[in-house]
Amino acid sequence: MHRTRHLVRPRTLQSMVNEYRRHHSPGHSHELEFFRGLSPDEAVWHAALATNGGGKRYNHQRRLRKASMEQAKKALLGLVDHLSTLKPFDQLHDYLSELLLPIPGLGKLYIYDTAIRLGAKFDTLPSSVYLHAGTRVGARALGLSGDKARIKDLPAVLHILEPHELEDFLCIYARQLLGGGSKSRACRPVRPRRGTRC
Repeated sequence: MHRTRHLVRPRTLQSMVNEYRRHHSPGHSHELEFFRGLSPDEAVWHAALATNGGGKRYNHQRRLRKASMEQAKKALLGLVDHLSTLKPFDQLHDYLSELLLPIPGLGKLYIYDTAIRLGAKFDTLPSSVYLHAGTRVGARALGLSGDKARIKDLPAVLHILEPHELEDFLCIYARQLLGGGSKSRACRPVRPRRGTRC
């Protein structure tokens, strides 16, 4: 007797968006709300160390050396007032890149995540989608390249998501967008538990 192979139907972009909004967007929103509720000094402290309210490190930064992040924290804590003036988001992101990328062990994903967390506190979020690491892989599957993408260059079904959500979405679903099936392990946050991503 021959076994029939189980055929997996290709996922649609709409089904991925629906899943993202159900399982990942709430945790992402909760993370930004956490930073909005902190004092400026607290926001810089937690953003630099990539920690949530319970002191647990966020998923993207779980493998970074603590010494590198402590060095970033020390550099940023003396600049809280200046950081709050950096708008739009691109200005904040570029400033953090210039200041923190020279620290060994801190890369572009750390810079972006730190900028998003501080941007939430200082009321400046991106207007375009930043492409780096796994996000760039997901974007490439949609025919995009470069360091940023405009919302209008993405398929219409994705326009329901904010630029910072699209960065998250492209990273999480990079492999599926390429036709590889499962979600990207490099960027996949755990399903929200108690309102957090990590």
